[in-house]
Amino acid sequence: MNNSDSWNTAAGSVQADWIGWLSEGKQRVFDLYERELETRYFMLSVTLDEAIGLHNHGSELKAIQNISIVPALCGRLTCYLQSMLGSLEVHVKRSALIPNVASLDPEHFQRQRAKYLARKCSLLSRILLTQRSGFLFKSNMVRELVCCLGDDFCSSAQELSFGDATSAHAKQWLDMDTSHFDLNTCLRESLVMLRCFLRVLPENQIIKFERTMALQLAALANQGTAARIGAPVFENISGT
Repeated sequence: MNNSDSWNTAAGSVQADWIGWLSEGKQRVFDLYERELETRYFMLSVTLDEAIGLHNHGSELKAIQNISIVPALCGRLTCYLQSMLGSLEVHVKRSALIPNVASLDPEHFQRQRAKYLARKCSLLSRILLTQRSGFLFKSNMVRELVCCLGDDFCSSAQELSFGDATSAHAKQWLDMDTSHFDLNTCLRESLVMLRCFLRVLPENQIIKFERTMALQLAALANQGTAARIGAPVFENISGT
């Protein structure tokens, strides 16, 4: 079976992992991290939707008041996402785990840079990487996407917050809307990767994984920014 065939087969395996059984300890971990991520996403989404609604109805001052808290809400989401993905990578590298993985689909993203990075991930995963290194590469790439989208999101929000409260910022509003969509895609991809990872994680490593997550989250939160955890894309991705 060649690499392309392996990746086609993996898509079905990922679907099986998503609906597959988890032990009580693993299900507890999945439910905890899913709840934390969904809560952070919900707070960001509700605030942004309300701001966009106010903007569309001409209430620019009220819309910009809502936008002023968006960077902090976005940072809470991206920080947690990057911490979780970084923790997955640490344990896959250390324990030689081989989780199932399906490549990113560029059609699931709206922003051009996100489409480009997803296309790059899909191409290189199919022709260069094994299943294990493909999981690491995809996780690293999603972290890259989360970082870029978070930066774009916050930059647009700040431009609007410090603007002149007019409707002359159509690009910034559109950028936030598309960044919001793509962050949601990254969140969904990350939850699928988490479940695939937990399916192969030994029971005796559950607590160690939670400790790694806590350390990653604390380290990134202390930086005061949604910067990348670990190395840039391609660096330290091994395990063929």
